[in-house]
Amino acid sequence: MAAIVALSSFIAPQTASAYKYHVTLPDGTHEVFDAENSAEAVHYFREHYDKGVLMKRPNGGILDFQ
Repeated sequence: MAAIVALSSFIAPQTASAYKYHVTLPDGTHEVFDAENSAEAVHYFREHYDKGVLMKRPNGGILDFQ
C-alpha cells in the first residue's frame, strides 16, 4: 500500500506552474492565456491586446482593462 501512495505522489503534480487568465474583448468574445502570476498576466495583456478586460476568473476578478 505504501508503494502505491508513494508512486501516486510521484506521478501527480504538487503545484501549478501557471494560472489561467481570462480576457473579454469588446465584441463579447473570450480568450484565455496562462501566466505565472498576476503581474505577468497584466504585462502580457497590455502587450497583446488593444482593448478588453483582463480577469482572474471567467466571471470576475478584474485585474486590468483598456
